Amino acid sequence: MSGGRHPTEKTGRKLRLKTQKNYFSRIKSIAMLKPKIFSIKKLNRNTLLIIVLTIILVLFGAIALVITNRGTESPINNDVVNENITKLPKSLGAKITILEGSLQTKDKKDKWIDADKTLKIVAGTAVRTIGAVSKAEVTLEDGSILRLDANTEVKFTSLNVDRVEITQASGDVYNRVIPAGKKPYIIVTAEAQYEATDNAAFMTTTAGNEETVDVFYGSVHETVTNQKPRAGEKLTVKSYVSPREAGRIKSLNIEKIKKNSFIIWNRSLDLVNTNFKNKLGFITDIKNPPITLETPKDGDTVLLDPNATEGATSFKGKTEKGASLTVRSKSQLNAKAIAVSVESDGSFATPVISAPLGSSVFEFVSKDRVGNVTIKNIRITFQRKSQPVVKDSIFLNVNLSSDKSSVDTTWAYGGLTTAPDGIQVIWSLTSISSKPSYPDAVNSKLVVTGTTSTIDISTSTFTSGEEYSFRVCKYNATTDTCGLYSNSVKVLIP
Repeated sequence: MSGGRHPTEKTGRKLRLKTQKNYFSRIKSIAMLKPKIFSIKKLNRNTLLIIVLTIILVLFGAIALVITNRGTESPINNDVVNENITKLPKSLGAKITILEGSLQTKDKKDKWIDADKTLKIVAGTAVRTIGAVSKAEVTLEDGSILRLDANTEVKFTSLNVDRVEITQASGDVYNRVIPAGKKPYIIVTAEAQYEATDNAAFMTTTAGNEETVDVFYGSVHETVTNQKPRAGEKLTVKSYVSPREAGRIKSLNIEKIKKNSFIIWNRSLDLVNTNFKNKLGFITDIKNPPITLETPKDGDTVLLDPNATEGATSFKGKTEKGASLTVRSKSQLNAKAIAVSVESDGSFATPVISAPLGSSVFEFVSKDRVGNVTIKNIRITFQRKSQPVVKDSIFLNVNLSSDKSSVDTTWAYGGLTTAPDGIQVIWSLTSISSKPSYPDAVNSKLVVTGTTSTIDISTSTFTSGEEYSFRVCKYNATTDTCGLYSNSVKVLIP
């Protein structure tokens, strides 16, 4: 190729002989490495140039591909990570704010151990109160509260900000729910699932023989029966005692509620909580309506015409406005309760009510709109104007209870009669004696004195279909005899 132009000069490029010579030398050195794949000596410079350029292009292509892949994959991975972080459930804080008595929790080996108020409650924490006087309150970060009665066990299955789920294994749990984005607050038991998403107050009961919910404020959705009891209602989900009650909603009885010490304890705590004190719902009013008699008053004597054969009077007084009121003479045989009209200010005046001469007892029953009930008995003495007060008499009234399960006996003393040693209630088959006496009568029951003037005797004591005669008498403990007898009353046992 001497004397001619270099092939690269034909393309207008300036040949760098020294650089190119060194480059070719490196290629040659590489090619001579064992094992020998090819021989540099057999290749001309043009061929070597093509090979070098090809290798360079392949290397650049590989590098570019790696860079491209990294550039496209990195943002996708970041998006996935960010999305996963966003979707991770946020835990709702919870802590024990009240503890009375003993509390236990489960350790990592699923064994119960003693715990105190410092226990950290997270999803999966199980707790139970131990003993008849133990109670506990757990407050959630959103302000919702659940309180555990004695011998109650729960597990905090979920404490996410968008879902609270608590599994109740036993006992009574009082729940106070504060809405937060309409998240479900769920109590799960063996037979039921109760859900609340708005302001609500309810007590769930899980016992061996029944599962129920009492709703005091708001409403609750029970998903197994698809029932939605509201404030003032009770839903029985399962009952082994009364299977027919399962799935039924009934009105709560405020008088029974007031006898439940756990509910009253919860009410007292709600009253001092700013979130709940104005949202007590059904348990807002637990006061019995007052009954005040203006004329005649308890213990008064009502004077009658000289020829009167029985007593008669009308009562005036006051009770709670809006309440219903009844009155009946407990000294009048088979007397029924009489409805009394109550004015807008709570005042009332009864119709004229008859009663025997002498001492008579009247029963007033006032029931307010919630269902609080007050029963008040007053004693009035009826006396003819021309005669002294009737003395030494006992009047007996006997009736079957409304459900025929008992014989209800009531008596009243005439004049100044008292029974310091008690009253003997005696009865006999009428076919044997229509006026049984003590101690000859086989059947008798001593009622100790005081203000007691009534006793209920179960009908199972008697023979069904038989007629019995009843009397009461003033008992003398020293001589074990009776000196004063009442009238005799006959009752047919169903």
